[in-house]
Amino acid sequence: MLRPPGCLHSAPMQFARGQTLLHFTLVDKIGEGGMGEVWKAVDTTLDREVAIKFLPGAFSGDRERMTRFEREAKVLASVSHPNIAGIYGFPEADLPHPGGQKVRFLAMELVRGEDLFQILSRGPMPIPEAIDAARQIATALEVAHASGIVHRDLKPANIKRTPEGQIKVLDFGLAKAFEAVGARAGTETTVTSAGSTPGLIVGSASYMSPEQARGQVVDRRTDIWAFGCVLYEMLTGKRAFDGATVTDVLAAVVTGEPPWDKLPATTPIAVRRLLRRCLEKDPRKRLRDAGDVGLLLDDNPEDAGGFASGAAAAGSVGRVQPIRRIAALLGLVTLVALAAGWWIAHQRTSTQAASDVTFHRVSFNRGLIRSARFAPDGRTIVYGAAWGGPPIKLYMSRTESPEAAPLALPPGELLAISKSGEMVMALGYTYYGWMAEGTLARTSLLGGAPREILQNVRAADWSPDESQFAVVRRLGGNDQLEYPVGTILDQTSGYFADVRVSPDGKHVAYADHPAWGDNLGGISVVDRSGKKTALVRELGAVQGLVWGPGGNEVWYTDLSDRCGRICAVDLAGKVRVVYSSIASIELFDIAGDGRLLLGRQQEERETLALLAGFSEPRVILVPGEASWGGSITTDGRTMLIVDNTTDGYDTFLLRSDQPGAVHMASSGGMAISPDRSWVMTATPDFRQLFLTPTGMGAARPIPNPDGIAYRSVAAWLPDSRRYVITGQRGSDPPRGFVCDLETGAGKSFGAPGLMWPLFIGPPVSPDGKRVVLQDADGAFKMWPLDGGDGVPIPGARAEDQPLTFTEDGAALFVAGRSLPVAIERLDLATGNRTAWLTVAPSDPAGLRYALASITPNGKYWALSTAKLLTDLYVVEGLR
Repeated sequence: MLRPPGCLHSAPMQFARGQTLLHFTLVDKIGEGGMGEVWKAVDTTLDREVAIKFLPGAFSGDRERMTRFEREAKVLASVSHPNIAGIYGFPEADLPHPGGQKVRFLAMELVRGEDLFQILSRGPMPIPEAIDAARQIATALEVAHASGIVHRDLKPANIKRTPEGQIKVLDFGLAKAFEAVGARAGTETTVTSAGSTPGLIVGSASYMSPEQARGQVVDRRTDIWAFGCVLYEMLTGKRAFDGATVTDVLAAVVTGEPPWDKLPATTPIAVRRLLRRCLEKDPRKRLRDAGDVGLLLDDNPEDAGGFASGAAAAGSVGRVQPIRRIAALLGLVTLVALAAGWWIAHQRTSTQAASDVTFHRVSFNRGLIRSARFAPDGRTIVYGAAWGGPPIKLYMSRTESPEAAPLALPPGELLAISKSGEMVMALGYTYYGWMAEGTLARTSLLGGAPREILQNVRAADWSPDESQFAVVRRLGGNDQLEYPVGTILDQTSGYFADVRVSPDGKHVAYADHPAWGDNLGGISVVDRSGKKTALVRELGAVQGLVWGPGGNEVWYTDLSDRCGRICAVDLAGKVRVVYSSIASIELFDIAGDGRLLLGRQQEERETLALLAGFSEPRVILVPGEASWGGSITTDGRTMLIVDNTTDGYDTFLLRSDQPGAVHMASSGGMAISPDRSWVMTATPDFRQLFLTPTGMGAARPIPNPDGIAYRSVAAWLPDSRRYVITGQRGSDPPRGFVCDLETGAGKSFGAPGLMWPLFIGPPVSPDGKRVVLQDADGAFKMWPLDGGDGVPIPGARAEDQPLTFTEDGAALFVAGRSLPVAIERLDLATGNRTAWLTVAPSDPAGLRYALASITPNGKYWALSTAKLLTDLYVVEGLR
């Protein structure tokens, strides 16, 4: 029968070097298997190498399966993570010969290096390398499972290790999508079918779970089984389940046990325990979550090469290197403080991370905890939480009880509790990221209405005799530390946090952050005369600070490299590590008997966007789950995406008509130029600005001949040759600056104290003559760039976030700060407000901030949300 024109080709297809399909040029054939041929190719539009996987002809001819595969491929393409080989698209192309025949193929990340099948053919891996690889595989599974994707065919051949030691898991979910393409003989056969349909088999025999082998319904636990098989093989060089035929292998899977005696004698006990949990034949008894796998690998003193012991880390305040690098360089070292044990993974009542350290969970709701304190009795806990979303409210619980009761107080944040049981709190507490402030008020734990004391307070603590306060206020564009109120001990254009008065009342310790809105920084103390000492400098992230037992050290949480370490530093600057964790944690308080209040935190970010070509808003997960969307071009076709998992904040360019995203710079993206030629980025502290071309060419730093200390995100002027930014020159007060792109020379404008507190650039009028900035009193005004006073914005409200001028410059789009986020059109002549758009995150729990952006025509927009989910623990045994 003749095939209708345009039908997908089902006969064997021939491809050759140099052949071009769409914008992909084939370079070399690099593989072939049950899922089709794989070719190395060049994507000529982005000038990058990719892998092209051609689907078998029999599969391509089945429209129903192709539709199902396309649906799966789209889901896979939405997942981006360093340990997962990315999928860029699933295009269709005409074959280069008559007949109107077409071919479908996957365009994927080209991963260099060897797969584990090749590596293990030479024998088992050293234990540190195997465990490091296992951690990375578990991370990939955790990310995929969170997106609803089960691999179903995890095996050494689908796992690659790059020359740098990074693990990449390939072919996520493709076994399910392929559906019975055809089995090949041998134990490496991928016997595929509908993974969710009973009676049909999917997977590779030696790595199948028992439920897979029986053709039963499978879920993420089948990947846990396969992970256990792979880990066993990495440690022993032998398959956990093997046989002469597929039938023999499946029989061993269903009824047999791995030869446990083949494990090296030096295999850590925790790893042996993990293997048995992964290879439980009953899925109900098997480990349920890939996140548990990674954490259990760290409940293991013999394999703690990635964590410094207290002795080894004493005096060091540098960044912890990635686990795999340290494992490769140092091997195994002794661990004094264990990393993130069962208490993180399972949220159980009490678990032991070391022989003398216990964790007891005391909060059980989903949301954000920003502060927590022990009451004077040491058994009562008060904390401020936003369960299910803002606002912050105060709750009281007991260390021996899982229950918590809300306090009969207005919404607000807990700042401190005195020895006599009196609290200070911040009423009307509003927060944006790490930034927050409210009205300082005092009240008793026993009840009573709060008595207001001081406005615009961001942090506070009692003096030991309860007669005075140390406070942080933001005035005139600067944070100032006062102790007592009215006596300024320190000031910064960045911000201060976690203020604590020493037990003897002679010093104040605080987290000293040089950049507004970013938690990088250090630990400082200042005495009553204003003499300041920087105890710790240049931490990648720091938050949570308390005077240690005895008052001779300051304990704090170092979150550099996305790991959590509780450190202690004495007044001479000597640092020691008290506790190390692979998870994000925060130290909230220390009781008189040495028990700690510790928060385990999970950071989540999400960008929901409607861009040109989208039929409906989409969740953007490029490059990963910790990314947020920034500048959008006026045509709605291009958006900046910033990855917050890296220390410098990597920037990607997302085009709405293309899959994936292009890496632009290893610094934080601020804006795309109006002519779409440049992306402007900055270091997290804004010390250096960079230009990266959107086309060919190298990035370059922007000169700063005037030595301006930049203090905010920049915005382009319409000519694409200048930009506007806030900053200060020398000891002068902060102002606005118009800077030349080529020379970096800046011309100041506006009143002293000008700033821009949001994470997207300030609105610039279409004619390039006005910009919206915040004055020293916190009011947003329109400032003429050629000099002069700011003009109040008619109809503006204190809670408004100005987003952009409309196309005609007659109005501003402004967003509210509460959920759902309402975007309104504010007429600049009349002050009239017109409802334009209302958007909300899929889940408000743990919300730290919501960042909206919209194009001047009001058609295209993005809502980026940053969330922090907190579980509160009482910890005993840390010294």
